[in-house]
Amino acid sequence: MHKNPTNSEHHRWSATRDPIRSRNVSQVRSTPLPTVDAARMLADVQDIGLRDHAWTLIPRDEARQHAELWKDLLTRAPEGAQAPAAALAAFSYWVAGDGLSARAALEQIPSTQQYSMGQLITVAVRNGLDPKAFPMPHDMPPDVVAGIPAPSSGAEQARRQPPMPASSPSPGVSR
Repeated sequence: MHKNPTNSEHHRWSATRDPIRSRNVSQVRSTPLPTVDAARMLADVQDIGLRDHAWTLIPRDEARQHAELWKDLLTRAPEGAQAPAAALAAFSYWVAGDGLSARAALEQIPSTQQYSMGQLITVAVRNGLDPKAFPMPHDMPPDVVAGIPAPSSGAEQARRQPPMPASSPSPGVSR
């Protein structure tokens, strides 16, 4: 289960996410990434938090370009490390309206591997869900994407207990 990062983890993630953000935005183009950058991105998205961050950077209007980026990375992924790139490629293809390519990318996730993002996209593709009706992580508020709980109304807070009476009378108070 993915947990919210501590302050030190948040700093590490922020530092790591900056290269993902810059690569996703600047490298979504027709030329392949240099091998070193491709390896770094493939290594980064093995972490679920970083994979989800990369997921949030896929805007609907650039989904096709992101699909091609993740497809390229998928073809270079070593055995056992394909699932994140396959899931991101599948999501991008699905959002771009290319269900067939989304299915092809999903088939690259080993059948023995339980990969939740791949399973979610498989359900969407198999059931013919309209990707245009899907709320894009790119368009969601950061606290929703990060999984930060909404402020409490207090309803689920423990009830305050009334003060307990003192066991001995206070000085100056008659009974």
